[in-house]
Amino acid sequence: LSATATALCGFVHLLAGLDALFGVWRFYAPAQLVSPFGNTNHLAAWLTLGGTVALGLALEAKAREAVVGWGLSALLCGLGVFLSFSRGGIGALILAWLLVGASLLASRGGGLRNVLPWVLIGGTGVMAGLLAFEQLVGRAESVSTVEQLKVTKMELWPSMFEGASKHWPAGMGLGAYELGFARFNDKDPSVTFTHPENIALQKMSEHGFPAALMLGGLGLWLAARTWRRVRPLTLERVASLAVLGVVIHDVFDFALELNAVSAGVAVEIPLVLQVLSF
Repeated sequence: LSATATALCGFVHLLAGLDALFGVWRFYAPAQLVSPFGNTNHLAAWLTLGGTVALGLALEAKAREAVVGWGLSALLCGLGVFLSFSRGGIGALILAWLLVGASLLASRGGGLRNVLPWVLIGGTGVMAGLLAFEQLVGRAESVSTVEQLKVTKMELWPSMFEGASKHWPAGMGLGAYELGFARFNDKDPSVTFTHPENIALQKMSEHGFPAALMLGGLGLWLAARTWRRVRPLTLERVASLAVLGVVIHDVFDFALELNAVSAGVAVEIPLVLQVLSF
């Protein structure tokens, strides 16, 4: 519901032609969807998380009115992700919803619910294309080749890994990346990086290699055990894929480091786990 309200806030500002939040606060970086999220990547990750959970609620709902309501909520959040023009967010949303559809096919479910994710994916894409086709094409062209993708994001990964490797025993420390990475930034010294914008490099830089490997192994173990238990449960399975979508997004952006996304994930995971018996 919070994600839906965030998307609606952006749509109202878009329709009203407002470039300042509630007509008062203007963010430093301009955004197509003006909302309490000043960063489009954080906005896209938040809407991916909430929209995918709404999709799970629509799939599990008993009453037709609830199916329509939650399905509309998922559609609004998905449309908000597209109109945020966050390339990583759009890719993560599509992948998460494709995984939801594939998991339903694997469970051999039938009826309208089995095709609902595909309908929402198609409907979201069509509506976003009708509303902002030219800008979406422009954003897609900026990563139309592997070489361009390397320039936009991946080009910095080697130097970021070098910085992390120099502090491999215990890391740079939480919140110290801005200072710790400065001497390894050989691409553009005029730009300050506060995060590597990659979840693996983030953990290696902050905590060091041993702790990062331990955290990564623990996360994979927990994810594998959780997935085995939630496969028969529709809502819990889709909610788990929502978290996976956000983690995939965090390979290219830093949505889990700031604002509401990390808090939302921290609330959602225990809600999934409380129905499981480990």
